[in-house]
Amino acid sequence: MSSKRARFKCDGKMIDVLEGAYLSRGKPTPEAREFAASILAMVDKIRKFASRKLRSRHNDAWRDDDAPIINESQFCELLGQPKIVLYDEEGSASIYFSPKSLFDGHGVEVALADGKPYHATVIG
Repeated sequence: MSSKRARFKCDGKMIDVLEGAYLSRGKPTPEAREFAASILAMVDKIRKFASRKLRSRHNDAWRDDDAPIINESQFCELLGQPKIVLYDEEGSASIYFSPKSLFDGHGVEVALADGKPYHATVIG
């Protein structure tokens, strides 16, 4: 992975772009802006994907014994605002969430390939 990167705002959110398909001469391409907008348009779908993949892990292993089991909508709400990084291949990105109350301060990463979520994990 290269250390070259750029940043831009899309719908008020900062987007990081790593060197590759979405950078040209150190600047984000129109395709980068279009891809970022499409990710932001499906952020609720991405949250639901993370919930389907990680909610049972939270409820089974991270939840305090006296805390209630959380449902999908509660999990999605607790994820908070996304941080988006576009990677060097078209359709490849990661969306990072910082849910302080779900995984004891650890983050959640949802990876996209071909513009679709395919993996969610607890990080940090």
